[in-house]
Amino acid sequence: MGHALISAVVCSGVAALAGCSMIGPSPDARQKAQYEEHGPKFTDEEKAAMSAEQKLAVYNLNVEKKKKLVCRTESPTGTRFKVTRCFTREEQREIRRAAEDFMRRARRGQSGP
Repeated sequence: MGHALISAVVCSGVAALAGCSMIGPSPDARQKAQYEEHGPKFTDEEKAAMSAEQKLAVYNLNVEKKKKLVCRTESPTGTRFKVTRCFTREEQREIRRAAEDFMRRARRGQSGP
C-alpha cells in the first residue's frame, strides 16, 4: 500500500513538472522575439551612424507606450561630465515621488522611511 502511494506521488510530481515545461516564454521574451521578427532591420554600419536620439526614436516606435523611454542629459553634482539618463514615465514619477518624500521627511526632521 505504501509503495503505491509513493508511486502516485512521484507520478503526480512528474506530471506537474511536465506541465511547468509547457509554460511559454515570458512577455518580455515574446516582445523581443516579435521585435526581432517584425522590427526594423539595420546593419551594424547603419547602427553606428545613428545618433543616440535616432536610436531612441526607433526604440520608442517599436515598444508599447508604458515602456517608451524619455532621456535627458545632466551633470551630476560634483562633476562637469555630462551623463545621459533614460527612464520610462513611470520610473520618472517614482523617482520624483521618492525625492519629494525624502525632502518632506527632511523638513520634519525625520530620517529613514
